Amino acid sequence: MIITTPVSDILMGDANALIVGVGITALGLFLLLAFFTVQDFLHSRSMRIANRTAQLLGDSFYAIYWVDMKNETYEAFKLPESIKDVLPPRGDYSLLMETMSEVVRPSTFQAVETSFSIENMRQRVHQGIADYGGDFQRQFGGEYRWVNIRSIYNEKLAPDEVILCFRDVDDEKKRGQQHTAVLQAALDAARKSAKDRSEFFSRMSHDMRTPLNAILGCCNLAKRSLGENDADQTRDYLGKISFAGNQLLDLVNDILDLSRMEAGKGSLDQKPMDLHRLLTDTADLFRDQLREAGKTFEVSIQFEENEVLGDEKKIGQVLNNLLSNAAKYTDPGDTVRLEARQFRFRGNSKYQLVVEDTGIGMSEEFQKHLFDPYSRETAFSAHPVLGSGLGMSIVKILVQQMSGEISVESKLGEGTRFTVTLPFTPVGGAAAEETRENAAFCWQGRCVLVAEDNEINREIAVALLEQMGARVITADNGAHAVQAFLAQPEDSIDAILMDMQMPEMDGCEAARAIRGLPRADAADVPIIAVTANVFSEDIDRTTRAGMNGHIPKPVDAATLDRVMQQLISERERRKKPARISKDKTGKEMET
Repeated sequence: MIITTPVSDILMGDANALIVGVGITALGLFLLLAFFTVQDFLHSRSMRIANRTAQLLGDSFYAIYWVDMKNETYEAFKLPESIKDVLPPRGDYSLLMETMSEVVRPSTFQAVETSFSIENMRQRVHQGIADYGGDFQRQFGGEYRWVNIRSIYNEKLAPDEVILCFRDVDDEKKRGQQHTAVLQAALDAARKSAKDRSEFFSRMSHDMRTPLNAILGCCNLAKRSLGENDADQTRDYLGKISFAGNQLLDLVNDILDLSRMEAGKGSLDQKPMDLHRLLTDTADLFRDQLREAGKTFEVSIQFEENEVLGDEKKIGQVLNNLLSNAAKYTDPGDTVRLEARQFRFRGNSKYQLVVEDTGIGMSEEFQKHLFDPYSRETAFSAHPVLGSGLGMSIVKILVQQMSGEISVESKLGEGTRFTVTLPFTPVGGAAAEETRENAAFCWQGRCVLVAEDNEINREIAVALLEQMGARVITADNGAHAVQAFLAQPEDSIDAILMDMQMPEMDGCEAARAIRGLPRADAADVPIIAVTANVFSEDIDRTTRAGMNGHIPKPVDAATLDRVMQQLISERERRKKPARISKDKTGKEMET
């Protein structure tokens, strides 16, 4: 038997529909709960990120405000401690601006108030300017510090709101101002240097053309006087040519000296020297000049030790410049005085040179710039301003190179006193012995080979040497100089004057060729470079070529005589046979 039951009876009939409905509702509620849970999690995460971002902003800015431009109100996200008791956390925007007016520097508040008014912020939002700001000074506890203000907005998130942020930038601003000041100072210095150099070259153009005009003009006048057989007039013109030529040479030397010193190529050439003799010889150069000009020249030198280790050329250059200025800026009846003394300071020997005059003096303003390159006195004076404006700058550099000091005391109309203090190491009597040997030097019977391609320069060198009493052989280039040396008997040539710039074979090549010749005198014959290039690297090149010394152009007769005497005497001392003597024990020894 089969028993059948309706499905509706098995599923509880109409109650089943209710259960299904409840289940569906429960599921929907569960899904809705899950959705809100996820949403809450995501919102919490966003809030945490927002809070961290706000905290970071709060660390960077000391004050942050939300500004509602529609209602013209503000709400403080972060208030500075200094105005918490004055400004409420929220209120009208006008109250915020009023509070700012009390702490912002008055001279800049109007610009801040205008730039960050509700109207202007609305206009920037309309123009799409999302970030705007600048710097101003705000008072913190009685001290004004630099502050940066920014207005920031996002049109999509809050089209009617902006955020005002305030950050302390005082340290950054001051560093920037210091950097700007350094750059400005460098720019000003560069401009001043360019201006000084421009003025210098303008002056140099004038100062060089002046003696050149005198030289060329007097040459033409001398030619005419020769045709008229007027010896006195010719002699006068020649004297003016010599004066103008020396003036031009001084200008060129000053430029070269300063260029070399600025390039760091002014090394010292320390050798034993007689400082007393150097000062006396230098003073003698000015004695006749000052006497003829009606000026009194007094010299007082008091040394315990005359022989010292020093750079004779640089010392002479310093003294020559100071005495030249003293002679230049004094009037007839004035006095120029040179004083030199030796003293001990902390166990070291120092020498003090004083050049004093009763001349026109210098203004206090000019004394501040006396040692600056290109500087010249601008005070009114009956004396024309002469020279390059480089002399005293060179003097100071030279004194500093020799580890010395220089000072000046001067008053307009009363005179000037320069004091130079130099540390020198006294040495034995070697310098005095050398001086005595050179004094006994005789040019008679000496033979000198002169290699010079310029006919006029060659003629001048020959004339100077023949006036000394020497016999002269000439060559017009380096190759002919080598041939001329070979054509003479061994040891018959006492010295060679070698020009540097010559055709076929220059001076250095010729010197190397002579040194390489297979004869005994080729190795030790003195070869002296005659060159217009007197920088240390040029002198070093001549030394590497085997030359023994150098003489600058234009050739000075006294320098030529001194250098050649010294080198020839040194060669003869080396070749002199040693004398054999016996000591107290009877043992033979060389002396």
